[in-house]
Amino acid sequence: MTIDGRTLLLREWAEESGHPPSRLIQRLKADWSDENAVKRPQKAAAQKPGVGERFDLWTVVDAGKKRYAVLCECRCGKRKPVAVADLQLGKSRGCRSCSVSGQRSPTHRHGRSKDPLHKVWQGLLSRCEIPTATGFKNYGGRGIEVCDRWKGRSGFKNFAADMGERPSWCHTLERVDNDGHYEPSNCKWVTRKQQNRNARRTRLLTHKGRTQCVTDWAEELAISRSTIQNRLRRGLSVATALDPKGLRRPKEKRARGHDTADDGIPATA
Repeated sequence: MTIDGRTLLLREWAEESGHPPSRLIQRLKADWSDENAVKRPQKAAAQKPGVGERFDLWTVVDAGKKRYAVLCECRCGKRKPVAVADLQLGKSRGCRSCSVSGQRSPTHRHGRSKDPLHKVWQGLLSRCEIPTATGFKNYGGRGIEVCDRWKGRSGFKNFAADMGERPSWCHTLERVDNDGHYEPSNCKWVTRKQQNRNARRTRLLTHKGRTQCVTDWAEELAISRSTIQNRLRRGLSVATALDPKGLRRPKEKRARGHDTADDGIPATA
């Protein structure tokens, strides 16, 4: 976020302004400008609007006696008490059952809040923007950000258009460059197995001009993965660790039909 020529992470603006990160994210999703989201006081959303003031499909018809809600009328004629904060932040923009001209109300954004794809989108936002989220230290804490196209009111719609549907339940979103940001050019769908192989903690081995993880080498050379790891722990070179023949000691050939004693004299029955 850039304000007054300064560019800081969302969590840094939150610390400086005194707002919790979740409030800033909520304001940005409601299409607030970066400056308003950070600088407007926390109680600004609680100020009561006047009668006749419009908020998308809602029109305030009675301020009422309630401190935090006003009576609003949708363009379809339905009236309902609406929280002032929901109006100010754009969380409520009309009645859900509005069917003017046979179309859904604009409040019905995409109808996919419980879709697995939506959960993937929510997950990448939280681990990059919310310090208390699980895994934040490995993402937002390392400076990983989400592109502007995938944030805000149309963020999920753009995310779905750029990445397409999730191929299957076992596919996850992976960044091609582990140090890069979440953006269309740096993300792709991969299986959990592929993602684990590309994780930062995965050990890569270079042999004969090729670099692969231990699991890939084990599958290619028909060697147990644990065998390769044990050889490396013993301090052996990569070439030796990946040798299919390994360190097998040649078996001593023994003459058939008789044994030889330590002193070289054939043993007798």
